[in-house]
Amino acid sequence: MKKLLVGISLALSMVMASGCGEDVSAQLAAWNALKDGSMERIAGFRGQLETLTETFGGLPSFEGFEGLAARRTALEGKITALRELISGAEGTLTSQGEAMMAALAKKKIADANTAMSSAEGAIDGAMSSITESIADITSDSEQMTSLGALVTSITEVQGRAAGEHLATTAGVHDFLDIDFQSNSAEFDMASENTGPALERLVALASACDESRFSIHGHASKEGNAERNQTLSEQRAQAIRAYLLTHDVEEEQITGTVGHGSADSAVAEPEPESAEATAMDAGLLEAIRNVNRRVSINIETACPAA
Repeated sequence: MKKLLVGISLALSMVMASGCGEDVSAQLAAWNALKDGSMERIAGFRGQLETLTETFGGLPSFEGFEGLAARRTALEGKITALRELISGAEGTLTSQGEAMMAALAKKKIADANTAMSSAEGAIDGAMSSITESIADITSDSEQMTSLGALVTSITEVQGRAAGEHLATTAGVHDFLDIDFQSNSAEFDMASENTGPALERLVALASACDESRFSIHGHASKEGNAERNQTLSEQRAQAIRAYLLTHDVEEEQITGTVGHGSADSAVAEPEPESAEATAMDAGLLEAIRNVNRRVSINIETACPAA
């Protein structure tokens, strides 16, 4: 595009060098200013497109979150459309340059003014469309980046909880898949998750007599805060009672703590808040699921073999 526009400018200069006709030098200067400014803006748009493309490339796939995956696909389509808009603006600038050359070649002020007015309208329209598209994509990208960070946090918590829990490793060990009956501290043994999760918990807690640990119950923010606090305490106590019947000594357990919803694994919006209402339903439930958990905090780990 740049080479073509330079060629048009040279041709215009040659036309202006001839002495016949009206003086349209003012129109030529106006066109050159419009052309140079437009080329600079298009170069800036190309830079913004590159940045937006890189941001998009950093988003997770949102696998398992149908609504978010659809939004990601839509965003990709908007970026493709922006690329086409920028290419279209370059084409518009070139075609308007050719039209301006033809008008200036007549060396009639009226024709040159008409061509200039047409060029300004066409180019301004193209630039406005690009500016609106970039603003829309930027807004979407910021939202998707924020949502992507939440999905990444959820995945990390899930990965740690599903990974191997070593009794020789001090610190917090989360268990997300010990299911309880609704609004109860009774285990939901009908769930396919609960039994295997309790087995892994027992294996961790009973690995050696030297270990010392506390048990922590956590709730999501959904529901009544006072009830969540009580329920998290009762569930931590239920875990304690279970362990004491499965080869764990009472002195190993230093305490049980219910945190209610005060110690979220992943940032969770307040129930019925504008943020919660606007959030993808699948993502909100995934956040709540990782926040409803039982944790073992190993204070004294088993000696290394």
